[in-house]
Order: sequence, then structure tokens, then C-alpha cells
Amino acid sequence: MNWEAISAIGQIVGAIGVVVSLIYVATEVRNSARATQLASRRSISEIFTLLSRQLAEHPDLRELYYRGLHDFESLEGTDLVGFAQVMLQLFRAYEEAVLPLLPEFNGRLERRLRNPDGTVEMHIVSYASDADRQNYRNDPRRAAQAWLLEKSSAKLELLPMANVS
Repeated sequence: MNWEAISAIGQIVGAIGVVVSLIYVATEVRNSARATQLASRRSISEIFTLLSRQLAEHPDLRELYYRGLHDFESLEGTDLVGFAQVMLQLFRAYEEAVLPLLPEFNGRLERRLRNPDGTVEMHIVSYASDADRQNYRNDPRRAAQAWLLEKSSAKLELLPMANVS
């Protein structure tokens, strides 16, 4: 066997090693994505279980929830705060479902700001490109959770921004 043959065998073995490594990395990335999705689903399930239990155990809360949905203008004082907290739970469930999708679209939650009473929240999200942002907004998994956002009565306002420095 000459040196050229040994070199060729070494290159083949090296190429096989690279392919095996790529397959391993792809498998790990897929498993990580699945684990993130499962954790998100579990969290959403826990939020709904808690909300359902609270509505089932507290007739006053049921009445408040119903009144808030059908006659919001009649809510005042502590009723308004209580209804806002129920809606906030629904909004949190929506966030738990959609925010973990950001990295798949080269998106990153840079900051999350909330006012003292928790009724206003602002997210600063960045994307590698406008196409990534659009793909995230059009993702069917995100669209499938839109009902949570609608039920929460949260209002979204998108403000495209650019770095100035």
C-alpha cells in the first residue's frame, strides 16, 4: 500500500466522521426543539388547569369572567382588577406558546417590560431580517394560538424600529 492509498482511506474515514457528527448534531437540535415545545405545552396546560379550577371553585369569579366578556363597561374597582388578572393568565398562556418559536426564525426577545400593575407589557424583539419576522408572524403554530390572544383581550401594536447607534 502506498501513501496515496493511505491518504485516500484517511480522507474517507474523515468524511464518514463528519457525516456522523452532522447527523448527531441534527438529532440533538431536533430533540431540543421538541423538549422546548413540550415544556411550552405543559406550561399552557398548567395555566388552563389553574384557570379552569379557579372558575369551577369560585362562583363569583365565574360571574366576573362572564360579565367582563359580555358587559365590560359594568366592571369597576376590584372587579376590573380581577377581570384583568384572568385575562392576563390567558395572555401568559399565549406568550408561553409563541415566544419559544422565536429562535427558529432568528428572532430574539431582547427585553420584556411591564408597568407596575401588570396591565401593560412591551416586548422588544429583534430578527436577523424582515423576512424572518414575517415568517414568524405567518407560522401556523403561532396562528393556532391566536385564539388565546383574542380571548385575553390584549391589544397588540407593532412598531418597526431600527438601531440608531
